[in-house]
Amino acid sequence: MERYLGMDVHKTSCSFCVLDASGRRVRQDVVETNGQALVGYLKQQPGRLHLCFEESEWALWLWEILSPFVAELVVTQGEKRQGVKSDMVDAQVLAERLRTGQAGPSIFKAPNRCAKLRELGAVYEALTRDVVRTKNRLRSRFRRRGVECTGPEVYRPERRQKRLRSLPPAMTSTQRVTSFREATRCTGLIVAEHPDFSGLRPIGRNIHGFFAEIRATACE
Repeated sequence: MERYLGMDVHKTSCSFCVLDASGRRVRQDVVETNGQALVGYLKQQPGRLHLCFEESEWALWLWEILSPFVAELVVTQGEKRQGVKSDMVDAQVLAERLRTGQAGPSIFKAPNRCAKLRELGAVYEALTRDVVRTKNRLRSRFRRRGVECTGPEVYRPERRQKRLRSLPPAMTSTQRVTSFREATRCTGLIVAEHPDFSGLRPIGRNIHGFFAEIRATACE
């Protein structure tokens, strides 16, 4: 007996739709987004289970805890749909796509393979985005006052004083808070305090040096 389950995942609850092999809807349920509750729900379902849900920030965790209890687990890429939208409708669409073989290739999930390297890569990507955003914000504040800020000089606090004097007092105090030094100091602390990165040096002002740490960790 085959059972096809579509799961629409949200922060506090997950909506399930269960279809049989012919596409008939067997049941619909809402389960708390809690590992024990989700595993318990799957254990209650009879037959051979096939589960499908969309990629999200919860996907890896859900894959880890639910894959031992289903015969097939597919993590699919979300897509925009026209028409009526609700959690139950979304769950039924996922179940039907899985039943008919239209769910597409499953997004790769392997929590036990290169886990630390993937986590470090994600942190590096986030830090790079944060630093780029801070640099753009810094340039923008000068441009709003017609102050030229070409080249890397504007990112060096010791060489930024001349430009700071051309800003109104109210902007000058804010400028110091959003400086590149403050941004990289904060991101450096994030890396140093994370339990998975205890062996890494804080990146300080040179975020590109962080990539060397990632490569060194991958070779361990």
